[in-house]
Amino acid sequence: MRMTNKPHKRTLMRHLKGWGIIAIMVLTFLVYIIESKGNYNYKVYQVENGFGYHILRGDKIMIQQNFIPTINAYQPFIKKKHAEKAAKLVVKKLKDNKVPALSSEEVKAITTS
Repeated sequence: MRMTNKPHKRTLMRHLKGWGIIAIMVLTFLVYIIESKGNYNYKVYQVENGFGYHILRGDKIMIQQNFIPTINAYQPFIKKKHAEKAAKLVVKKLKDNKVPALSSEEVKAITTS
């Protein structure tokens, strides 16, 4: 009587398929994590008497900032470069999984540079 190893091959193929599916799932999850961190962007735009910015995730506006945060008046950024620096800092905070709010010290450093 001759023995074949067909049942062994079937078991091996099942294991390989199972590990392949797990590998694809892990890879998909890692790509999603990497993409979600890098998917924030900003757009500076002109408002009355100055500049504001949008924080975007993909094409969706997540934050609309028409005025300088942390001051007691609704005053826009006077210089475009200040709005851009603020927007870049907010995007960095989001990518680092931090609260995107700017402190009064951060705003002062941005607007006095």
